Amino acid sequence: MLRFLTEIRIGTGINEDNWSVEMVVPFASLQYPKQEVQSWGFNFSRYVRNRNENSVWAPIPRQFSIWRLGLAGIIENIKPPPSKRNVRFNPYVIAARGDGLDADLVDRSDYGFDVLYSLTPTLNFTSTFNTDFAQVESDQLQIITGRFSLFFPETRPFFLENSALFTIGVPRETLVFHSRRIGIARNGTRLPMDGGVKLTGHVGRQNEVGLMYLRADSATGEGYEDFAIARYSRSLTNRSKFGFLATNRDSGPHQSQSFASDVQWGIGEYGEIRSFIATTHSNDGVDRDDEYTYAFYGTYNSPNWQSSTSYHEVGAGFNPAMGFVQRRNSRKVHVASQRSVPMDGKWGLREWQPHGNYTAYWDFDGYKESGYLHLDNHFVWQNGANFSTALNLAQEGVRYPFYIAGEKVLVGEYESPELSVSVNGPFDRRWGIGGALNTGGFYQGDRTGLSVWSNYTFSEHLNMSFGYNFSKVDFPNLEKPFDFALTSFGLRAAFTPRVTLSGRLQYNDADDILSANIRFAWLRSASTGFYLVYSEVDDGNSTEDVSHRRSIVLKYSHMFDMNF
Repeated sequence: MLRFLTEIRIGTGINEDNWSVEMVVPFASLQYPKQEVQSWGFNFSRYVRNRNENSVWAPIPRQFSIWRLGLAGIIENIKPPPSKRNVRFNPYVIAARGDGLDADLVDRSDYGFDVLYSLTPTLNFTSTFNTDFAQVESDQLQIITGRFSLFFPETRPFFLENSALFTIGVPRETLVFHSRRIGIARNGTRLPMDGGVKLTGHVGRQNEVGLMYLRADSATGEGYEDFAIARYSRSLTNRSKFGFLATNRDSGPHQSQSFASDVQWGIGEYGEIRSFIATTHSNDGVDRDDEYTYAFYGTYNSPNWQSSTSYHEVGAGFNPAMGFVQRRNSRKVHVASQRSVPMDGKWGLREWQPHGNYTAYWDFDGYKESGYLHLDNHFVWQNGANFSTALNLAQEGVRYPFYIAGEKVLVGEYESPELSVSVNGPFDRRWGIGGALNTGGFYQGDRTGLSVWSNYTFSEHLNMSFGYNFSKVDFPNLEKPFDFALTSFGLRAAFTPRVTLSGRLQYNDADDILSANIRFAWLRSASTGFYLVYSEVDDGNSTEDVSHRRSIVLKYSHMFDMNF
């Protein structure tokens, strides 16, 4: 049952033969046009873990998710009250102290605020003064086992809101705009942000706009940098749209711009074609050629077949000052296909998913830098357990030597077959466990890898998680194999729905890095309230004066929600 009133309430009930939930949603929390009588699209889902069962209100083919909005159910004759202008004022005060590398950046007391104003029912203007993101948890540690940059996702709430609007590129590989380039130095330290403004939302039924301007301290420690982003997207029929994106980074003596355009074309119910193209320009005195990137994608998703193909090219000089690039001077081809075979409970199975994919990279001289063939059989049981066996064939062309966990990978061309087995246990109310084992070639040697994950729910108030990733590598030039591991442990206690204590401990033994993050939160609404955060990163391989980063932060924020 769903009703629209002026306050938020949620109630649940378990009866003899059913389970029910009643939600009361305030109109003030929704954005809608001004028509007196309206029709709205809705959908709801319920997931039962121990039966691996997903139920939806409006039917959705199994190859799609609930976010396929064109398949939502329609509720007609809704007569909402006139929409109001929404004003939210969110001030904060903070006291923080840092040690080691964080001493100059964190050791301060400060204040600031965010203000959101609804210019129209579907268009919001947000301004921020002395922006701070002190409550954000530490990044998850990663170990580099290749030659290319690692990708760290955005975690800060200010940038996560409507972040999909500003996304153009290949996820985790080539992004024209990646907000972690604002207010975070390359070594991960946070840079004070003076403030900024943001305008996001819809203008009319088909046009979506996004504008951002922010100012942050320079990573060099001298002066500041200005960041400007503009985005426009227009929706068409049948999941089709096109748009444009432009960015400008002004560092004082140097400016850098990026320009991009993207298009999406829905073909029938199952097909889709997407493409984007982008170019960059910088006046930093560095000569660059081929400052461009582009890609084409094609997908087909039917109830029984899911297939895709893509081509992606990145010029050697492509340099988005507010983006992310994993490989330059490269051409990438990717093909993938999966068959979904319903098993209807035979041997307890729900579905069999044989699939395969192939990805390869070449440089502009035609040299094959990487290739990866993956052939897999994946079985899913009715109770949620799954099991897969895979054959992988990796090809690597190494023109210049590099190091993994301190050991040298030699120049050469390598073909490395690998066998992999992974399993996840059945869904349980309290316990979850899974893992993977792989063994095979690895550059000029061999590698055996083991990963294990688990979580345990003691009660509705307390849960624990654990992860362990281990690799043992044997290179012919070594007297004995070397190994490295990444271990993580997390604990979360919820005293009430609004009062929580969470912590995460991580250890990377390859680089001897220990990371800890503990956060106590007493929330009021919209993630505002009281925060107490302790973070520490100790690097055993660094010199004594820069071997650690410690900070403790006390922050309080309050949301004043005003409608008129």
